[in-house]
Amino acid sequence: MWLVSENNSIAMSVLPKNGSTSISNVFGPSRSVNDRSIFNTRRRVAWIRNPLSRLISAYSFFKALDNQGVLRDRSIVVTDWPSFVDHALATQNMHWCRQIFALTLDGIYAPTEAYRFEDISSKWEMIMGAGLLPWNNAATTLPVTDYRQADIETYYSEDFALWQSL
Repeated sequence: MWLVSENNSIAMSVLPKNGSTSISNVFGPSRSVNDRSIFNTRRRVAWIRNPLSRLISAYSFFKALDNQGVLRDRSIVVTDWPSFVDHALATQNMHWCRQIFALTLDGIYAPTEAYRFEDISSKWEMIMGAGLLPWNNAATTLPVTDYRQADIETYYSEDFALWQSL
């Protein structure tokens, strides 16, 4: 999904676990777009997160919701890291989908600019002409093992390649 500024001058990708809540809270007057009309905006900025870091963030986020008793989607398995990895590799959810898939519309990679999510603090002012991006909705990162590491690397291979190219 994308947020497009009121004057259509910039669009910002808002993928879950890539700062989407923080971006949405400070982006200003905008509209949500998730179709080919995104190509009417000339400047389209995407934040690409290390896929393993993003998966761990999703696990930590949903585990925290489950521990608080507020996890609404009971189909998400967060018993432990191995169970979550098995679930994530077998199901589709925007919180752990392949980023390259989410940013491609009708076979066309939509961003005109892409940056590492890990660099968002240093790049935000350059891109938006405004101060630092305040963080919202961050979860404490839980420790994990290298369970199915090779499968994770294979599944997210395009995301790893994109992230490493930035």
